[in-house]
Amino acid sequence: MLTSVVLSLALFQSNAVDVIVQKHLEKGLLGVGVAVVKDGKVVHLKTYGKGATPNNDGHYRLASITKQFTAGVIVRLVREKKFAYEDTLGKLMPDTPVAWHSVTLRQLLTHTSGIPSYTDSKKFAFVMQKPVSPDGIWQFVKDDKMDFAPGSTYNYNNTAYALLGCLIERTTKKGYYDALDSYLLRPAGMKSTGSEKRFKVVESFGENGMPSFQMNMDWPYSAGALVTTLGDMTRWDIALRGNKLFTEAEKQLMFNPDPTTVKLKEPYGFGWHPNYENGMIFSYAHTGGIPGFSTVIERAVNGTTVIVLANHEHEARGPLSNAIMEHYNPKPPAPVVEDTMPDLTAKHREMFSNLLKGKVNEADFSPEFLKQVPSTMLISTSKKFAEMGELKEFVVLKSEGTTDVRRAYRVSLGDTKMTLSIAVQNGLIVGMFIR
Repeated sequence: MLTSVVLSLALFQSNAVDVIVQKHLEKGLLGVGVAVVKDGKVVHLKTYGKGATPNNDGHYRLASITKQFTAGVIVRLVREKKFAYEDTLGKLMPDTPVAWHSVTLRQLLTHTSGIPSYTDSKKFAFVMQKPVSPDGIWQFVKDDKMDFAPGSTYNYNNTAYALLGCLIERTTKKGYYDALDSYLLRPAGMKSTGSEKRFKVVESFGENGMPSFQMNMDWPYSAGALVTTLGDMTRWDIALRGNKLFTEAEKQLMFNPDPTTVKLKEPYGFGWHPNYENGMIFSYAHTGGIPGFSTVIERAVNGTTVIVLANHEHEARGPLSNAIMEHYNPKPPAPVVEDTMPDLTAKHREMFSNLLKGKVNEADFSPEFLKQVPSTMLISTSKKFAEMGELKEFVVLKSEGTTDVRRAYRVSLGDTKMTLSIAVQNGLIVGMFIR
């Protein structure tokens, strides 16, 4: 009897995922694979829409989720004392530019190196369809100035993870994918994960629904080129739950934010972001975006993992994974604080509501903010949020300061809840972030 009840509950939850996914398919999502692992057991695994396969075994580009695999091999090599986290590029890769030589391995892992990211270069668009060697990736920006002094700022960095891939190859005397296979994939039972030269991916689509842009997958390399199946991603999650791949101490190091990134208010571990709810870590996650694919893996601390692999560059990735996580693992609502500045709340709600309608009142923002985020960018970004549904809720979660004000609002768009953070100086918005 108990077994029947458990099976019925699992079936109900799995069917609920079908309903959640169907809503996004009806809104324009063309194809996606979804898996849920609960306490080490796969409770949902299914592909939908274009690219779906009868056995749910199609291959998807992981994009930047690749980084946690690259970081994982580095952790294993540190265990073997091949190098240490505080070793510098000058010691490990002396052929790199002298300006990079003080950068540590830890700074490469945590996006605090200051090395220019090749994907941020204006020149990248002209070469991304051409072949390149692993060393050629970092050499592409070797003459560019450092973005900042190592360790002083956080800036998401693909060059750093390309350098880590090169270091893996030089240390193991193996190609990147062979080293990955030896240290992580084979032990985890991931037989369908590797290079796109070995596994053909499912058909994929750009943001406009047309066939995706064709880039040369040499460029993403150890920062984003891995391809895999839903089934293999569940094996990755299950392997992370035991000590087959990493010790508990190693996992704590990988998942938890590095102290430097915490000080910089950009918490990041080794290939993982922490997500906070009410001041506590709720989950560890990473997303990925690459031509034709949009991905996310989120591992809640209570044992629920949601994996979304979309073969469409679509905004549904976040709302879809959030809704599925909320279904299996409801988050306690953040406490609403007393609103001591209701006029400011009303002003911010009007500003946000206008953005959703494609309107910007530039008088709400500081000139410095608009230089970094022009009105056209605000409207383009807000259009994606507007597609989530009607603005239903806009309440204060946190408010600090009186002249220089920092506020956090809980915002509900359709069925999706988000946190909107706004920083104000002299009555003008100088910073804004939504998640």
